[in-house]
Amino acid sequence: MSTTPELGDTLRRAREAAGWSLHEAAQRLGVSWDSVRKAEEGRDLRLSMLRAWVHALPALSPRSVLGNADVAPPLASPSVWELVSRTHGFVVARRVESARFDAEGRRIEQSEALGVRWLAGHRLDPAARLDLMRTVFMGSGDALRALRAEPTDPRSHRSTIETADAVHEFAFGRHARAAFDYRCARRATPATREPGLQGESDAIVRDAGVVAADIFLPVRELELRLHPPPEVASPSFAFFAVPGSCVPPLGAAALTRALLPDGVPLRWDRTRRCASVTLRLPIPNVRYILACLPADRAPEGFRAARASTRLASLTAHATTHAGRQVEAARERAGLSRRQLATRMDASPASVIELEAGHDPRVSTLRRALRALPGLWPEDLFVGMSRARTRLDLTPREAWLYFRNLVGVEALEASRALKLTRAGDGSETIATRGLRRLHASAPGADMIVQDGISPGARGRLGPVFLEQDGASLPELRVRWLRAVGHSQDFQLVVPAPLAEAGISFTRRDRKQQAYKMRPTDTGRSIGPAYECFVPTSRLILSVGFPRGYRPADVSAHVRAGVQVTTPRWPDLAELLHPRGLELRVDLDAGIVELRVEQPLLGYRYSITWTAP
Repeated sequence: MSTTPELGDTLRRAREAAGWSLHEAAQRLGVSWDSVRKAEEGRDLRLSMLRAWVHALPALSPRSVLGNADVAPPLASPSVWELVSRTHGFVVARRVESARFDAEGRRIEQSEALGVRWLAGHRLDPAARLDLMRTVFMGSGDALRALRAEPTDPRSHRSTIETADAVHEFAFGRHARAAFDYRCARRATPATREPGLQGESDAIVRDAGVVAADIFLPVRELELRLHPPPEVASPSFAFFAVPGSCVPPLGAAALTRALLPDGVPLRWDRTRRCASVTLRLPIPNVRYILACLPADRAPEGFRAARASTRLASLTAHATTHAGRQVEAARERAGLSRRQLATRMDASPASVIELEAGHDPRVSTLRRALRALPGLWPEDLFVGMSRARTRLDLTPREAWLYFRNLVGVEALEASRALKLTRAGDGSETIATRGLRRLHASAPGADMIVQDGISPGARGRLGPVFLEQDGASLPELRVRWLRAVGHSQDFQLVVPAPLAEAGISFTRRDRKQQAYKMRPTDTGRSIGPAYECFVPTSRLILSVGFPRGYRPADVSAHVRAGVQVTTPRWPDLAELLHPRGLELRVDLDAGIVELRVEQPLLGYRYSITWTAP
């Protein structure tokens, strides 16, 4: 029997990275210990067994097991969604983002978060409901602060907040346990050119009608609605997904196809001139975008990632899916079965069995992929995202999933804060060993967002690059307006540095940011950090002035939502069952927190109260 040693190594590394023993892997896969051992030795597996591995290990992907990439974007995982909803403690039943253009060409947007509720067993008091309202709120900071004085008349069941740029409306249920709905109607604004996500997706979003949604909350169903501009007579639509923190190294089209191999059901209502896309259990930390542009400008790569009903009717067994995909790719290439067999260096009978739905071996599938350039590894896993069950993921497995999804990794992120008695803080924020994992287009820059915003009381300082300890020229921050976002920033790293790995440091000063006022008795303060790219280690440290001995020093992990309060659940025990490594040396005036594999979308902090 033929062997595939590189596949065996990939499976073994994925199992060890997840922290599984051979026996635990056998239990998760539903096979014998000997089957796992043979697979890791490079035995030529059948597709059904290979799919079991990809199903059990969220960090694996079709491209990593059938292609030539050690790390590649994984399939959409309901298990990741389940972990996020459990840690956030609430769920949004449905989120709707819509955009249209009036007769004067002005853009009108509306956002809805429907059926927002705490999960069973969580708080029902009015303060907790106010926390949840502020979490889903999509307005400015001033309007967000206005929510603190929100009326809670139980007879009203409705509350409206008007600001200069939007109207916010809450509709409440008749008792505390009931869900509430939130709607935000933004006032018409002139349609302007949006630079969008600097990089490969510029071709899609520039000068195009766009509706986008960033998923940072657990949403059961997401719907994007887009009414194209009136001047676009024959619109073409493109749907794609990108990580919220970087431009995908493999490109937006490839990432979308990897996440959603079943395709995306795009609906077009000719009467209302409205295109819409609906997704179940969208993956957190991902931005979903629906764009329209003239048909003659639709890039070829995005046509493949665009919505399709071609795959919706395929409900047979997994291997039948693979066979139909091979047959469709062969017919698109204009090849007969005998001609394909010649290209594959196989017999015509092997091709007939493959297209008929027999359970093929990995070696056969790889020959088919080489012989049919129009066939993608993800095509052979069509139907799997719908069939995947929700597993009880460990935080370590979730970290690996997002690492492969984003396609970049940092060895270490740190934030060191030094305080004065006046409450002023000088801090150094550093990222070490940031590099790109996925192969990218030759010469393509790495574009990331990495949590170096200046802060409310800070000043944006220069960013200094290092490589192997040698200082490199200063790296400037590129400010931009991201799709569906206010002004934001990204770091643009040249391709050679992106492959080798870079380190960068920024220094910042904050005046009286940590000052304890007489009225702040009992209030906890302290620095926090939320990783924007997958990071192997996070270090938070605080240096206190001589003689200052804070009380109640502790470390916390909370969901990185818009608003967190002491009432928000502390997730340290759930996400890091071995405990957080907090070192407190008040004699030396030092407190340090170390976290291995901090998760995206969660805020790690050190807090204390005045002595």
